[in-house]
Amino acid sequence: IPMQNNPLGAEAQSGNNSSPSIPPTILSSGLRLEDLVFVPGGIDQGPRDETNISRTSSYSRIESLVERERLTGTQSKLVIVLVGLPGRGKSFISNKLYSFLAWKGLNVRVFNVGSYRRRVCGARESGASAFFAPDNDEAMRLRNELAANALEDMLAWLVTSQRSSVAIFDATNSTKERRNFILKTIAVAQIGVSVVFIESICDDATVLEANLQNKVAHSPDFAGVDRETALKDLRQRIANYERVYETVDDDSLSYIKVFNLSSKVLANKIYGHMSKSVLPALIAWNISTRPIWLVRSGAPRGAVGGSVTFPYTADRNAVLNEEGVKFSKALARLVRARTSDWLKKLGDDRVRSGSSTEFDELGLSAGRLVGQAICKVMTSTLPRAYETASIGQYGPIEQYPHLNPLDKGVFHDKPMHVIQDEDPDWHQRWSEDPFATRFPGGESYNDVVSTECVTYCFLLSFAENSRKTLFVFFDECVTGVPSRTSSD
Repeated sequence: IPMQNNPLGAEAQSGNNSSPSIPPTILSSGLRLEDLVFVPGGIDQGPRDETNISRTSSYSRIESLVERERLTGTQSKLVIVLVGLPGRGKSFISNKLYSFLAWKGLNVRVFNVGSYRRRVCGARESGASAFFAPDNDEAMRLRNELAANALEDMLAWLVTSQRSSVAIFDATNSTKERRNFILKTIAVAQIGVSVVFIESICDDATVLEANLQNKVAHSPDFAGVDRETALKDLRQRIANYERVYETVDDDSLSYIKVFNLSSKVLANKIYGHMSKSVLPALIAWNISTRPIWLVRSGAPRGAVGGSVTFPYTADRNAVLNEEGVKFSKALARLVRARTSDWLKKLGDDRVRSGSSTEFDELGLSAGRLVGQAICKVMTSTLPRAYETASIGQYGPIEQYPHLNPLDKGVFHDKPMHVIQDEDPDWHQRWSEDPFATRFPGGESYNDVVSTECVTYCFLLSFAENSRKTLFVFFDECVTGVPSRTSSD
């Protein structure tokens, strides 16, 4: 850009197309236009003096920021486009992402093209491998039309969404042509969403076989079909797709590749808060089968109330009362019995036999419950939670402040009906938006979700916190959980 009294210069004023456009966010980012050198054909290759080096470096910075601006048109709406051959766990990823993002308080919806196909063409008829043959022109026309319909519905939903929203487009999207069609359709809609492709790749024979077995067992396409016939037809469907399949390799796009459902994750140009929030979930998922226990701590001394429906209120430093100690011992016996049953189902012949339920005979040490079962114990920092875990002798205990009860600030240890009487205006705001409304001097559920850790095996925490963690595993949104009032 020529340096004149007008910092944009005569060429910029005349609309010379050789200079890249600069988004407003770039102009307010702290970079000065005087630091940049834009010339037709690329960076000025003049003498390598300090001034030119500085300008070249600045050009590289501005180019990077322009690219980030292009890939993150908005922070409030995101489209996730799944890519992958059949039986690679795309719908598994779709459902897990739906649960995770909804738990974070986002407005999420899945648009599964297979559901459109089954609704229009019939599950069994359109589920046969012949329907997916590349040379089946009529079926190809129908599939393209149904994908376009699903895409149109997705864009209409995004336009009408009033808050942060994520649309998940669940289909094979196996060719560059199909993916370019999706991008162009979204661009024409001009709704300013970010687009991230997530490709699921399976090269582990064990994982792939488990995926295929699961698909023929649960997919409506194979309802009423014997397993061997279904597997043969599914493998033929995959072979049809493999004839035209093209992996995602355009590095100008935002994409994530997930190998074997999380054994390895590759990310390219993932910018923006919403897009980057997906990565930790993809990395943290554990697809192996294992028991997960979500447990309230035993009853503390001085507890007021307390039942399955209503949590008790008590001083945060309170230790377990006699009933709480009994509960902790009973919990240890239950965990051992259930773990033994689980290992037997897995065929672990090292599980000790015997029907004794005496606490002293549990024989727990170093985190090993029974057989080869290793227990990971995580608790809140409350004494009653730690004591509940200690009595069970499950092994080392890890304490996390993330698992502490919701901080209600000035309303600490007050049930909701009392808060309603004391501050009806605040209670009204909370009733309208319990997820985002912050307790005075405390925190909101949204604050908790923003810092909540991902949990893996055995949790011992306070009642409110157990509810918060349940959202990860039971597909519930936090706003649907009852409060501590008797009316709920």
